[in-house]
Amino acid sequence: ACGFELCLFSPRAPPSRAYPLCPSCFDDSLDDGAAGIASNGADVDASAETFAAVCASGSPHGESHPAVAPLVACACPVSGREGGALLLDPRGGPEWRLVSTRASFAYRLPPFIHSLRVGAPCG
Repeated sequence: ACGFELCLFSPRAPPSRAYPLCPSCFDDSLDDGAAGIASNGADVDASAETFAAVCASGSPHGESHPAVAPLVACACPVSGREGGALLLDPRGGPEWRLVSTRASFAYRLPPFIHSLRVGAPCG
């Protein structure tokens, strides 16, 4: 991956979901003005608003980011045409779910599933 310790980002908006977040990559992806605000701490409200805007409806990283790609299961039925994917919620079980990277879509898996992993693509 990118060599930094990952965090879990959980947006407040329903449905309940979480995404892996690399603080270094996320900070690098913000435009220079927002990154400056976030790094110098001068305006905490502005940096929080920027963070919220970037992560409003999905993953803070793209589907190909090394922290996200291993969790991608398939295209998202809601945002797949725009490149969205369903990924295995990194919080794990016992309430397993697939969450969209670009929409507020989540699919809760049946409670009898005790273990999951994402494997190589089929066909």
